[in-house]
Amino acid sequence: MADRGKPFTDGNFIKAFMMEAANDLYPGSISLSTSSVVRRTEELEENIELQIREKARAFLWYSLARGESTDLSSTSQLLMFIRGVDSDFQITEELASVCSMHGTTTGKDIFMEVQKTLQDYNLQWNQLRGVTVDGGKNMAGGRKGLVGQIKTQLEDLQIPGALFIHCIIHQQALCGKDLDISCVLKPVVFAVNFIRGNALNHRQFQAFLEEIDSDFCDLPYYTAVRWLVVVKSCFVFTRSETK
Repeated sequence: MADRGKPFTDGNFIKAFMMEAANDLYPGSISLSTSSVVRRTEELEENIELQIREKARAFLWYSLARGESTDLSSTSQLLMFIRGVDSDFQITEELASVCSMHGTTTGKDIFMEVQKTLQDYNLQWNQLRGVTVDGGKNMAGGRKGLVGQIKTQLEDLQIPGALFIHCIIHQQALCGKDLDISCVLKPVVFAVNFIRGNALNHRQFQAFLEEIDSDFCDLPYYTAVRWLVVVKSCFVFTRSETK
């Protein structure tokens, strides 16, 4: 309903339709117990991981994006995204692993999780071409951080070093805290408020956009948004290819 932009009041109709369909298709009851939901979710997870493993077998090169964030229960959640390319130049971008760490989160601890994930997907260090991390010391540290641990591993295996990148979105967030861009924002905010603050101006602006065949049909209000980044800012990949 949300994806199609339907009103939420349509939910009652959909529910009634589903109940009628369920009575015809499943003359008893549809099991939605906790154990059933957990089992089905685990089956979906296993299927997705199997698809990713199949694609990972064909990778010629791959890169990693790793980040750490703390949830509401103060548990550190480590996420690793993987991006690989095969011989047909087909690119796969997926969330490869999520690990809950209840103890320390040093660079060595994170490196062990990275190593475990690579083993799970049968990925070799000599295929690694890029690593993206946030600015935390346990991630970006050149000696004891994740970056330093990976560099040491590559040196021990006599593998050419990978490219290490500081997350661009995280850099943008850091710059935004100190960079004064009011000279740009104030005129933009004034223009937006002038258009949206008056119904006539808004209608005329919409007519203007339609007249010039603009790709955009309207102008939203300016809102100051603080982006909370998971992976400390970052990588949003969908599972569209594996659904």
